[in-house]
Amino acid sequence: MREKVILIGVLVLVCGGVMFWRHNPFSDEAPAWAEPGCYVESWSGLRVELDSAGPGDSLRAAPCDNAHGFEIIAFFDPDDAEASCRKRASEFLDGPLAESRVGYGIVHASDEDVASLGCALYETMDSRGTPTTTTGSLRHGMRGPGRPAAVTCVGEENNGKHLSWKRCDDGHSGEFTGATADGGQPEVSCLGVVASFLGLPESATSARDDLTVLWLESHDPGHLLCFVGREDGEDTLRGSLRGLGPAPLPTGN
Repeated sequence: MREKVILIGVLVLVCGGVMFWRHNPFSDEAPAWAEPGCYVESWSGLRVELDSAGPGDSLRAAPCDNAHGFEIIAFFDPDDAEASCRKRASEFLDGPLAESRVGYGIVHASDEDVASLGCALYETMDSRGTPTTTTGSLRHGMRGPGRPAAVTCVGEENNGKHLSWKRCDDGHSGEFTGATADGGQPEVSCLGVVASFLGLPESATSARDDLTVLWLESHDPGHLLCFVGREDGEDTLRGSLRGLGPAPLPTGN
């Protein structure tokens, strides 16, 4: 097994998005027209500058059951807004934000009386944090064994520089195996996680010439997301590699 010294990406776009500029005091209370919920606009490249803020000038709210771009879950004052947003996001998802396909960002919202920072969540397509539309709320997306918002199987892009999220029953080249503390040697930190996932000793995992260890920096500072992937990076795997042991790779016909 050859480690790929790679894929240092982030699953997040921070402090971008909708800008409502005023010189009002910041508060953890939302402006009168703004409230937690889902909004139509795509998170990518969205920037609105307002001379006056109000429902007609602001974001277009949408029922969460309809396709939408992002979901505001809470409002904060500027002190530690990013860290507070990450913490609230994991609570909202009912599981670790770092292991999800969910990105987060800060929405600046104001009216004549107050300005606030909204914590916005959106679904991503890949390790670069590319936004995609969502149908349904992200609430409880990391709950239970199903964890519908979790990163599971992946494909490699740009010669292994990025990962795209894939379904495990579709063609893919790798799979998320778990998170670990970053001890400064990702290939060592993640090897143990991958070996445990495969059900092999570390020595036997390293000896497999058809597999490789991949990793990403996590939302959670000081931690890594660990993956196991095909050595050649081809999207020919079908199903999970959990408990694979010494068996051949499961591939499609």
